[in-house]
Amino acid sequence: MRKLIFNRYSAVLCGIMMILFYFSLPRQLFHPTYSTILEDRDGNLLGARIAGDGQWRFPPEGGLDTLSAKYVAALVAYEDRYFFRHFGVNLRSLARATRNNLRHRRVVSGASTITMQAISLYRGHKARNIFDKVWEIILAIRLECSYSKEEILRMYAAHAPFGGNTVGYGAATWRYFGKHNKDLTWAEAALLAVLPNNPALIHLGKNRTKLLEKRNNLLSRLADNGLFSKNDLTLYLEEPLPDKPFAMPNLAPHLLLSMQQATHRFFLKSSIDSRLQKRLSDLLINYGTVLKVNQVHNAAICVADIQSGDVLAYIGNIPHTGAIHGEQVDIIQSSRSTGSLLKPFLAMMAVQDGMVTTKSLLTDIPVNIDGFKPDNFTYDFEGVAPLDVSLRKSLNIPFVLLLKQYNIARCLNNLRLLGLNHLDKTADHYGLSLIIGGGESTLWELCGAYASCARILNFYTSHSGKYNPDSIHPLHFGHKDENEPQESSHPSVMDAGSLYLIFQALSENTRPDKFENWKNIAGSQRVAWKTGTSIGFRDAWSIGVTSRYVVGVWIGNADGEGRPGVIGLETAAPLLFSAFDLLPPSPWFVKPFDAIKKIPVCKNSSLSPGAACPVDSLEVPRCAHLLPLCSYDKRIALNKSGNFRVNSDCYSPFEMQFKDYFILSPAQQYYFSQKHPAYTQPPPFLPGCGSSSESRHPVMEFIYPNNIRKIYLPKDADSHINPVTFVVAHKSPDAILYWHLDDRFIGSTKGKNEMSTLIPAGFHTLTVVDDAGNSISTRFESSIAKK
Repeated sequence: MRKLIFNRYSAVLCGIMMILFYFSLPRQLFHPTYSTILEDRDGNLLGARIAGDGQWRFPPEGGLDTLSAKYVAALVAYEDRYFFRHFGVNLRSLARATRNNLRHRRVVSGASTITMQAISLYRGHKARNIFDKVWEIILAIRLECSYSKEEILRMYAAHAPFGGNTVGYGAATWRYFGKHNKDLTWAEAALLAVLPNNPALIHLGKNRTKLLEKRNNLLSRLADNGLFSKNDLTLYLEEPLPDKPFAMPNLAPHLLLSMQQATHRFFLKSSIDSRLQKRLSDLLINYGTVLKVNQVHNAAICVADIQSGDVLAYIGNIPHTGAIHGEQVDIIQSSRSTGSLLKPFLAMMAVQDGMVTTKSLLTDIPVNIDGFKPDNFTYDFEGVAPLDVSLRKSLNIPFVLLLKQYNIARCLNNLRLLGLNHLDKTADHYGLSLIIGGGESTLWELCGAYASCARILNFYTSHSGKYNPDSIHPLHFGHKDENEPQESSHPSVMDAGSLYLIFQALSENTRPDKFENWKNIAGSQRVAWKTGTSIGFRDAWSIGVTSRYVVGVWIGNADGEGRPGVIGLETAAPLLFSAFDLLPPSPWFVKPFDAIKKIPVCKNSSLSPGAACPVDSLEVPRCAHLLPLCSYDKRIALNKSGNFRVNSDCYSPFEMQFKDYFILSPAQQYYFSQKHPAYTQPPPFLPGCGSSSESRHPVMEFIYPNNIRKIYLPKDADSHINPVTFVVAHKSPDAILYWHLDDRFIGSTKGKNEMSTLIPAGFHTLTVVDDAGNSISTRFESSIAKK
């Protein structure tokens, strides 16, 4: 009976001991703070940030804990030659060490295996007494029960001290040899094997002779073991020790920070091409010296692959521009005014809808829309200009009026679908200024949107006229596996036809400076590109796309200080094309024939031709609706001699002759005729032969003031009020205009219809009457401008 009870107690005790043995080690032994590591697409180190505890300790992901076979052989030979045979404790070495230590009555020999050393690293100290040593042995046996020999080696190597603030094999290879842990020589492997033995006393900066002796002794032992020949040993013994730790690479500091904030991981695998990153960094440094002359201190370049969206180069700021100038700011992720960069997207939307064609005439005259008075960058006006010309010249007013016609909320929704999520305010908040820099976005988002448009077009032409909803996505920091494409017959946002036509128009932009004659240079590639400049010269943008790459450039000051000359075309565009020159040439987009149709249009306006229109043909998206009817070309009835306009109420139809004219409104004509001297307008009506329909088409319009409720009276240097100049456009250059201010006649003009006069502060009515009795009038308030 007693024996049975004893056996039961023994079983229970054994069970308790087994449970205690099992739980003697936690599931995860080490919980260190790791350094943040950034690698390029090939596994090369781009940058690193020291761990929070001030140690260089690489994370185990991404193969950073992969041990070189040479290092394993050297480590086992130096620390524990029976490592692959024992179960965590070498009993023979333990017995020998015990005997020697008892004989000398002090510790003269150790018996720690690599497994026991891993336990010491986990516990944070070596065994201090016999009981500590016994517990270390128990934990070592327990470790062997849960981990393979390879895992124990990696665990030890990843947390062993290598001198100074370098911890772990992965960090040591970069700190001491400046290269990946898989590319070690035998001499380097031997050095890393002996360093953790006593890193506080023997390391690169202390007792170097002793360290060299230990390394060479290990190399001799490895040669004796037959791992390499005696001749090779001679070469390895001649390898010098590193003089000092290498500085960690710092090729993409802004990318490292942005990726870490986005992923909250320590190991960051990017899609960066390190060679391209280095070349563009050098390019930006050189370009920055020119910018600094104008006190412009910041710039950024982003390059990405169109097909995948993987970022290939990410220079978030000019290297070494200095903390005082915001070098730490990642410009690529910073919200800035978009300038004119949204205009191509609006053009694509309007062309896709059939609202306009790439050659349709857009109005370009001074406008005042509920107090909003946009202006062109050059403060000049075309009267009317084709859409493609408006794009290339980046005219503001045509696109403001086009946005008004298209609908702000609708445009804003489509921009968000393209990934411009920083446009997070309402349509009423942005208003019509949205299209000329009234909204903010980032270089990252804008490059992503342009790349998505190019990706849609590429997919369409390579998949037999199909669309993939997944073609629209942001750029990626690192490579992502592509999903199986979901083909659709209908576009989600942009159709291939409008994309191709607008890209084609953008590729005809006149390039700056030395890049202007690109068509005559062999090997030059076609690029669809657009610039942008924000109000106050704070932001200069340029973004370009080919079938393979998107390149984005921003230039300015991170603190928002504007500088004269910070203009997209003059500063950002040259850098854009310098960046493209460093990329492999790309073929131009394949023409999407199934998404384009050729239709008859009016030759002058590129709208649906009317009876008086000369007819031409033009390519438009196949999905485009019926174009608006041309209202510019009209067939005019003239008298027999052709010097007066007539109608059937006052002139015999049998004596009439008919001629087609391109007719603009007075304001359009006023500016258009200045740029196009050959422009001809219909002659005046035969006296007494005015048309009743003429009242529906005014013969004159105010240029200034034009729908302005309040004007400010200018002062000169002596605080005297200067005259105000009023301007009227009249269809007939021979008409005489009579000017009246508050029913008081102030003068007459002919040809150049400008009237300057002093006016007092208050409310006024300005009336202008021509010699045919036509009149226009406007009411406004004037007030003295404050200094």
